[in-house]
Amino acid sequence: MNVDDIKRHYKVTTLEAAGKVFGKTKGTMSNWNSGGIPPEFQAVIQVATGNELTADLDSLKLPATAFKTSKKSSRKRINRPCNKPTPA
Repeated sequence: MNVDDIKRHYKVTTLEAAGKVFGKTKGTMSNWNSGGIPPEFQAVIQVATGNELTADLDSLKLPATAFKTSKKSSRKRINRPCNKPTPA
C-alpha cells in the first residue's frame, strides 16, 4: 500500500488531509510518500480499513525463525503455592 491508496480510500486529495485521518502530520505523510509506509503502520491501516487496504507483506523484514515453533516449550514452568484453604 502507498499514500495514494490511502488518499483514494478516504477520498482526500492532500497529504495533510490524509495525515489527519490517522493523526499524522503532513511531513510524515510526505516521508511516507517518498520512502514508503512503515510495515507496522501498514498493518494498522489494514485493520482500520477492514482489509480494504492491505499491508505489503514483502516489506516486512522478519527473521527466518519468526514463525518456527518447537514441540517443547522454551518457557520454564514456575511452581507457585496455590491459595486453596487447608481442610480443618
